[in-house]
Amino acid sequence: MDHHGGKIERVRNEMEGLKVLESGLVPVYRDSEWQVVDARELHGFLESKRQFGNWIEDRVDKYGLVEGEDYVLVFNKTGKNPSGGRPAKDYLLTLDVAKELCMVENNERGRQARKYFIAVEKAYRESLVMIPRDYAAALRAHADEVERRELAEKQRDIAIRTKAEIGSRREATAMATASSAVRKVTYLEDRLGEGKNWKQCKAVPWVLDYFAPSKGMWSVLGKKMAALSVDMGYEVRKIEDEKYGNLNAYHVDVWEEMRCRVDTDQNMMGKYRRELAS
Repeated sequence: MDHHGGKIERVRNEMEGLKVLESGLVPVYRDSEWQVVDARELHGFLESKRQFGNWIEDRVDKYGLVEGEDYVLVFNKTGKNPSGGRPAKDYLLTLDVAKELCMVENNERGRQARKYFIAVEKAYRESLVMIPRDYAAALRAHADEVERRELAEKQRDIAIRTKAEIGSRREATAMATASSAVRKVTYLEDRLGEGKNWKQCKAVPWVLDYFAPSKGMWSVLGKKMAALSVDMGYEVRKIEDEKYGNLNAYHVDVWEEMRCRVDTDQNMMGKYRRELAS
């Protein structure tokens, strides 16, 4: 078993001056330098079936524990054993030794106690780092902490702004790209008479709901759409179609008006109406 090499002999004479560092699973005591554990209290928590005296003496012998380095012996105040016989003695173990004895116990209680001791030791060390030695040290510690927080806040704010700016640029680029693409598609569709704003006769689905398709019907419908476009102040656009050659395209507002007139005037283009066509 590893030894830390330090001497804890004086703890023997300062037993009454020890303070409880942690009173959890197994009490941990401390003086100005050492953290120690009462071996008898550790034995009780581990629920060993062996008598305490046999258990601790076996551990001392088996793992080569050195008195004054790994533990100290402490006799009760009266120097007598309440059960008779030789004076009762207790062992104060260093925290490192207590952890190792928990490990070699090789059971759940031992593992639980070892983790507990590690947590106690870590918390104690962190508390020592945080406690200033004097007023000047306290001021320096406070100033350092304020500076650290301000730096962290500045870095956080810069990161947030940078992320927002990058996000905004990406979004703007994406929107501009999408908008440009949409404009190109819309332009091409309008040029073909299949867009949202301009449509040639055969690109309007509702026409065939009213009229039976024929060369004469398309011709008459085109003339009426051209005249209505002039009345409503819209141009008639010329488009090129691979199948039909040059075609006229009319604004959607004109198409909407034409549909209203077809609905209200049952005689409009009567000879081409589906209900009249044979």
